[in-house]
Amino acid sequence: MHHEMPEPVSSDEEEGDSNLTIDEYLIAAGGFGRYQFGLMWILGFGCYAGSIIQTIQLVFIEKKLELEMGPISDLAHSALFLGWGVLSPFLIGFSDTWGRKPVIMIAWFGIIFTSLFNSMCEHPYCFVVSRGVLGAFLGAEESVAYVLLVEFMPPQERGNVTIIISTLSSLTIIILSYCSYILSNYSWRVQLLIETIPTLVLLLFCSLFPAVLLESPRYLLETGSPSEALKVLQQVALTNRVVLPTMREKEYLVAAVVATKDKSSRFWMFFGKELRGKSFAVFFSWFTVTMTYYGLSFAVNDLVGSVYINMSLMALVELPAFPLCNFVINDPRCGRRGAQIFFFMVAGIALVSLAVFDESYSTFLALVGKFGSSAAFAVVYLYTAEIFPTTIRGTALGICNVFARTGGIVAPFLTEFALPVTFTCFGSACILAATSTYLFLPETLGKSLS
Repeated sequence: MHHEMPEPVSSDEEEGDSNLTIDEYLIAAGGFGRYQFGLMWILGFGCYAGSIIQTIQLVFIEKKLELEMGPISDLAHSALFLGWGVLSPFLIGFSDTWGRKPVIMIAWFGIIFTSLFNSMCEHPYCFVVSRGVLGAFLGAEESVAYVLLVEFMPPQERGNVTIIISTLSSLTIIILSYCSYILSNYSWRVQLLIETIPTLVLLLFCSLFPAVLLESPRYLLETGSPSEALKVLQQVALTNRVVLPTMREKEYLVAAVVATKDKSSRFWMFFGKELRGKSFAVFFSWFTVTMTYYGLSFAVNDLVGSVYINMSLMALVELPAFPLCNFVINDPRCGRRGAQIFFFMVAGIALVSLAVFDESYSTFLALVGKFGSSAAFAVVYLYTAEIFPTTIRGTALGICNVFARTGGIVAPFLTEFALPVTFTCFGSACILAATSTYLFLPETLGKSLS
């Protein structure tokens, strides 16, 4: 196969360049420059905003939906998470074979199509099934977008970027609460149509300007396409207005061969001696944080006050959580591991406390639980991307989605019980997740992605 070779370099330059890692080349290409900043808005805010809107919107249209189709809201919520957990891993897994960018584009197209179909459904079970298909595309979009974003970031910026997009997601919920209130006089079908706009804008923008969404150079390197990886790095450097150091293609070929030699047994690596304990802790953390985070959102109708105000408060309480999270995960005394344990314990203790206190404290305890679970969510995303190696990172996120959305499926049904029972279930799971993190997970702060 013919590759376009880089410019020749001197032996001194060759010796120096051969010691550089892909993270160091990303730093040489501008680090967190103009390209990474734009990518953060496209994938971070764009994808996550669309995902949050699609997931939370049913809370606001629940009564209108049930007037027309009957009591199907809980079933529709669970169907969304079922598709997210069962179907999306197959599409996510293809990101390790086809590439990150193609899967993201396919997911955007699928979200738009299924959302439009959602808004035109006349039969309740047709609506529920289409929500499940929508969940598959949402899961693929969110997970693969995050993997691509992290793989473009130098190690010291990954934590900061995760916190920024988590903060933007919380602001999205506040904006969604306000917009849903403004649109409350319109049909639920109109509201579902409007929520497709962010994804449609993303798809059109990235199709018209393909240079804004490039394939991961790390993925290209691992799959034996060093020349393509070099072209991407050169494009990133050009966007960031820096000159990339000259590199030898041979270095990329060697790295690619070493990294891809065990790909045939990719799935079984999670159950091997090295990853078994880590996999258990990570998968259970995803199950718990998703169940708790969305379970508290679904329970807002059981709290005192307006559903729009309650949901806004749930989002507002996340905003101070993320700056604190950013400080904790980057502090060597705590790091990723300590942060995850701390925030799971905050949520767990607050929610279990409702079994002792009067239900009049339920709103306050729910907000504290939301504070802890939202911060834990941000840590879990970052931690997972750093724990698993590049060759199985997309597959790892896919499996995590299975466990996460299983938690999402369970959450709506747990909210049918009395609040003390519901909160105790959520809180107990958070405490167990903190314990498994302490027992099985290593610290990853400041380490390069393997």
